[in-house]
Amino acid sequence: MTEAHSLFETALRISAVADSEEERQTAAGLMKQAADLGHGRAAGDYGNMLMAGRGVFHDAGLAYRYWSLGALEYGEAECAFKLGLACRDGGDFAPDLAGALAWFMLSRDLGMDLAALDVDAIAYEINEDLRAEAFRRYDRLRSNCTILR
Repeated sequence: MTEAHSLFETALRISAVADSEEERQTAAGLMKQAADLGHGRAAGDYGNMLMAGRGVFHDAGLAYRYWSLGALEYGEAECAFKLGLACRDGGDFAPDLAGALAWFMLSRDLGMDLAALDVDAIAYEINEDLRAEAFRRYDRLRSNCTILR
């Protein structure tokens, strides 16, 4: 078992029973360490913590970075899917349907079959120019994804 995996498992256990902010901060710190040591699921879970402000301050930009790391470096389909949702729905940033389509296509390629529904829905909703932009972004994402190279 690697150090990153041990940190990830410990963070999961603490997070599951955390009753205080101090425990949530401990779980978030361990999750960040695991992510920084190369654990893909930890990168995704730390991004979730950042987005929810659970054990850390809410930071959408940093959450996007950790989700991107999880998707592109470690092939985590759920991270790509979360980025697709964030682009589609906006929230902290303006909606970006071309970006959403690109991330959903990457998520689908990484094995998340559910993403195919979002790919179809957005591809149908947007115009030809946005669709072309989405495919350009998708090509860049795919070429930067270590698992799919």
